[in-house]
Amino acid sequence: MVNKILHYGPFPDEKDGGQVVNFYLWRKYYEMFPLVEQYAVPKNVEELNPEAMPYISFFRGGKQLYPTTMMEFMRKFRIPIIEAFHIAENICPHIQPIHDIGGKIILHQTVHWESDRVFQGKLLPEIDWFVAPTRYAKEMITVHAKVNADRISVIPHGVDTNKFYPHESLLRREWGLEGRPVILYCGRIDSWKGLEQLYFTFTPLIRDYDAVIIVRGNTFKGVPKSEKLDYLLTTRANKDPKHLIYLRDWQPPDFIEELMNVCDIYVSPSGHEGFNVPLVEAMSCGKPIVTTKLANHSEILEGTGNRLLTPKVKVGVCDGVQDILVPNADNILGNLVMLIENPAERQELGTQGRNKALQEYNLDKIAVEWHKLFEGLVNKDYDMDKEEARRLLGL
Repeated sequence: MVNKILHYGPFPDEKDGGQVVNFYLWRKYYEMFPLVEQYAVPKNVEELNPEAMPYISFFRGGKQLYPTTMMEFMRKFRIPIIEAFHIAENICPHIQPIHDIGGKIILHQTVHWESDRVFQGKLLPEIDWFVAPTRYAKEMITVHAKVNADRISVIPHGVDTNKFYPHESLLRREWGLEGRPVILYCGRIDSWKGLEQLYFTFTPLIRDYDAVIIVRGNTFKGVPKSEKLDYLLTTRANKDPKHLIYLRDWQPPDFIEELMNVCDIYVSPSGHEGFNVPLVEAMSCGKPIVTTKLANHSEILEGTGNRLLTPKVKVGVCDGVQDILVPNADNILGNLVMLIENPAERQELGTQGRNKALQEYNLDKIAVEWHKLFEGLVNKDYDMDKEEARRLLGL
């Protein structure tokens, strides 16, 4: 029976709130399984905000974490299992030392496309278990990392459906939004998120429908296109705060829970995503969605009827290999207008999304799946000392 686990990866930080996946999942896990001690080694030590997750004991191993450091930490606290999130390139050097002390490794890994840099890791088949958030990710790991499908579980990123649920948000009244269509975007401020094309829809949406556009995101410092978009959004929001609300500073999770309920339509014209958690948050709040037709998006929205737009406009290259394409402005605009003009359809799409969120992305269910996985890999008969001896003796 597992009573201790170690997390390795990005965690909430001072700058942008870090990974909401880790924040929500391990908070829910603690609520449901409080007797399991959770430890963590943050990927970005200098940005860590441990107060955001007081139920986790953080180990700050310095900017450069040596494999022996991770091994010694697990041995000292008798932690038999480590869950590494979205950092295949970081975990590979730790595989052998962790195995040497009888530890087991789970890689929780998203996949964007066939040429994803995760597949550059040559030691991936030596990892004990994989968790893929989509069937697509599992297929790619099987094919391109040569990992046996029997060692890959599909456990999606989830949402607390008791916190993200359809309700009237007081923010609508406070911000004076009643009676006008509200469109929300959450994500990084950059061209590969489709923001340039989305920006071109602002004028006709405001002119023809008196729409309000809310943009909640963070800028990539030192990235020219990101900083240019930040300047455009800031300037326009200052000139016309009635129609554009730009939230460029970090917002706490409980505020995001309310923000999702402010909008009538959620839009995400991104060019690549390993999952896209805000889609599930919007679904759970009963919001219709306009997004890009990507493999992971198609799977998340499957069966809900929400709109998937064909990416056609090239906005860059990722990892020097993969072209990043986003939907064009006309296509985004046309679908937003269609939903603005058809409230009954908005309601139907929102209902279908909410139902799917309850069935497949409910964080209570997902936390239980993780617990079963931990228990399966480290059962009541598992002994780190015996496993260490067995491995060192080559048995």
